[in-house]
Amino acid sequence: MKVTDFEGGWLYGPKTFAEVTGRSAIWSRVPPVLDVMDGHRPCPLCGATGAPDELFVKGQWDYSRCRTCRMVYTAHAPTPASLDDYYQNGGAPKDWVEHIQGHRVELDLDRRKFRWALRLTDWGPRMSLADIGCSTGTLLEVAKEMAAANTNLSACEPNEDALKIAIDRVTPDFACTNIKALVERGAPHDFVVLWEVLEHVLDPKGLLYEASKIIDEGTVIVCVPNMSSLAARILHEKAPMFGTGHLQMYTPRTLRQSILAVWPEAEVKMYSIISWVKEVKNWLTFRSPFASDDPSVESFFEMNPEWVCDNLYGYKLVAIAKVGGA
Repeated sequence: MKVTDFEGGWLYGPKTFAEVTGRSAIWSRVPPVLDVMDGHRPCPLCGATGAPDELFVKGQWDYSRCRTCRMVYTAHAPTPASLDDYYQNGGAPKDWVEHIQGHRVELDLDRRKFRWALRLTDWGPRMSLADIGCSTGTLLEVAKEMAAANTNLSACEPNEDALKIAIDRVTPDFACTNIKALVERGAPHDFVVLWEVLEHVLDPKGLLYEASKIIDEGTVIVCVPNMSSLAARILHEKAPMFGTGHLQMYTPRTLRQSILAVWPEAEVKMYSIISWVKEVKNWLTFRSPFASDDPSVESFFEMNPEWVCDNLYGYKLVAIAKVGGA
């Protein structure tokens, strides 16, 4: 399977894909204003407390880079209560659950994407998997189909509406709204997945430490937006990866450091997906990234989506880590 097999912008065109799945409607809304904690927060990777270098501002969020470890994050973070309320009651998260993730095009591409990721591992029968931040359960559904039998699936999702959909679709062996419940259950898993989760939490390192308590030996799969992607380097704040809810942004280096801080002996392999070649070409021809499906104006250099992803310049960064001597 090629990475372009599940890239909506490449298959349908950026404009059509964003409109059909409802992304353009969500992106066009005025983002909510969240309560913000006083002062600069410490770097979420190395803990440095000095003022970071400012990169740019998008909405109410100031994206900055740590002077010590080069991690990019929002220096002024939302309060925990404000962030929790946003994910439970915010318009964009609810729309994502109710409309985008239930759309047939989105479901088809997500299923292909998760099948691609699980095929990179030794996932199969008689194994257990915990999906932390499982949303509506598409990855769990694909894992169940691929393993066919004798699997143990755990669903963890703070948004109760999304978790209910996941439970109805998959009937997991265990479901909860907080990873602490998984830890208290005391059953180790062979696989732990955090797909597009670390960028959303105030303490990503703390979440990884919690995840380490539910896996003794096995595979950890992490997906985050890629700060080193071609799209991020060219579009900067125009890229939708920057905005409400994305509190830290990873590069291959900082994601690897985050994983090794918790599992020092882990064997980590990095991949990137979603080239955003057509979106970038739109921008280079002085249009919005989503203004056209196939820019006709020649670019000043050729961009091959497979090359982009193979060289870790894809919009999403995926790390697959073997932990605990596996």
